[in-house]
Amino acid sequence: MREVSPDAGVAIFGAMMLIWIVLAVASFALFLWALIDCVQREFRDPTMKIVWILVIILIGFIGPIVYLIAGRSMGEKRGQTAAGPPPPPPS
Repeated sequence: MREVSPDAGVAIFGAMMLIWIVLAVASFALFLWALIDCVQREFRDPTMKIVWILVIILIGFIGPIVYLIAGRSMGEKRGQTAAGPPPPPPS
């Protein structure tokens, strides 16, 4: 039977910790992106903004994903119309 070096366990543990850290940072970045985007958007019904913020905060990793897929299209970016950004002022 082949013996496993004790250093192999340390290497596996280090790799797993690195994966968890990358996933945690990515999850936090996704959370911030969704929350900031939701706060900056204007919804037809003001209660929808509160509902989406609660979804993003309370449902964990899935909440920001659900918002970015479904909720983002319900609101408009402030200062923009459905046709896009406002035209530049005449000079």
